[in-house]
Amino acid sequence: MFIKVEPKDWMMHSVFLYFSDERRDAEDTAVRKYLSDHGLKPKREFTERVDDTDFDVMYFGGCYIGGGHLQTIRKMQETVVEREMLAGELRQVLGGKASDTVLDSLVEEFHPQTTFEVDDQGRIVVVMDSASVERSFARLNG
Repeated sequence: MFIKVEPKDWMMHSVFLYFSDERRDAEDTAVRKYLSDHGLKPKREFTERVDDTDFDVMYFGGCYIGGGHLQTIRKMQETVVEREMLAGELRQVLGGKASDTVLDSLVEEFHPQTTFEVDDQGRIVVVMDSASVERSFARLNG
């Protein structure tokens, strides 16, 4: 899923949520559930092709979904991306030795204490204590 925000007249904006059946993202189900649980219905739904991929698009008025709801959806998306990045970094630190189950446990353990920073080239990098990861890995495999 990705989010597009476009300005409109008179200090207003439109919010578009793009979902792909071809390329499902980890947060898609949670975001759709959040919308349903909070009774948030799009003004319009349509299909749009972007970079050779078809997307189901939900269009919302910014005032309707803005503020807390949009921030919550962005945070859900951000958390999924952080966890995916952390899993990749953990695989690298452990040299691919961790099973998926152990890797999931390590992501649960380390996500709250891991920071994500922007390097001098504008890329987001994972900052964590590798020694702690190795100790936890040994404990989980012990």
